[in-house]
Amino acid sequence: MQYDWLNYNHLYYFWVIANEGGIVAAARKLRLAESTLSAQLRYLEESLGHSLFERQHRRLKMTEPGRLVFDYAETIFSAGREMLDVLRHRPGGKRQIVLRLGVLAGLSKNLQLEFLAPFLGREGLRFAVRQGSLPYLVSELANHRLDFFISDIPVETNKSRDVFNRVLGTIPVCVVGAKKFLGLRRKFPDSLQGAPLYLPTLESSVRADFDRFLGESGVKPEIRAELDDIALLRVFVLHGQGMAVLPEIGVRGELQRKTLFVIGRPPGLRETIYAVTPRRMRPHPLVAEILSHFASRYRDSLKALPEEAS
Repeated sequence: MQYDWLNYNHLYYFWVIANEGGIVAAARKLRLAESTLSAQLRYLEESLGHSLFERQHRRLKMTEPGRLVFDYAETIFSAGREMLDVLRHRPGGKRQIVLRLGVLAGLSKNLQLEFLAPFLGREGLRFAVRQGSLPYLVSELANHRLDFFISDIPVETNKSRDVFNRVLGTIPVCVVGAKKFLGLRRKFPDSLQGAPLYLPTLESSVRADFDRFLGESGVKPEIRAELDDIALLRVFVLHGQGMAVLPEIGVRGELQRKTLFVIGRPPGLRETIYAVTPRRMRPHPLVAEILSHFASRYRDSLKALPEEAS
């Protein structure tokens, strides 16, 4: 039966179950019998007219209405803690909005900072950032544990119909190397023939395009390593024993300090950055603002750097 009033005890029990990951752990924390807690959860679901959890492989997964209720519960009980801190003159922080962001493993750390930097100083906003593989991030998004994630690989929407891929922009990708490789600029890309090169793995969004570029150019460099992490590619190329194919933003500081140099830019080779967002009843209020801000500044903030060696 649905009511026009809310039992906040039942809401609190639901909130604890969601935070603890299940009824067993929540019952232990609340010092209640599991049967009692299950009954209280059922009463809340009946009063709201929605199932808040569904069982998957002996685990509880929040439904879409459950995620919505949980977001409101977070606000309600966070406000309650803040009220107690104020009344008891405790040094408690001000109320915070939490934005849960996912990042595809291997994506440039500089890009991540570029994405978050304009909002890091905003009062009352806290980021919770998780990094992982594409299947992991899609799963976290589907289970309402992420508000969105950024990736250079789009999600196949025919397999995951509850997500959207939004193109935020593209990043120029180039071949970079130490100063001793500057002589290869003049006849690029022919100069890459037999030259030592570190590449992204085949799973990378730019690898196929770069391999196609090499094939069309008739060039076969010496592939020294294949790496799925931008930061590790950067470390390898800084060692000075080979060049690397990298998004320019990933080595922006090194290019500016002239510890690395652009050896060549394959025409049209760019890395596309996507924001993957869920189909939600109530989207996070800050997601649209952050994505729009990043996309509007993209051209200026990620423009290519000059090649001059001097």
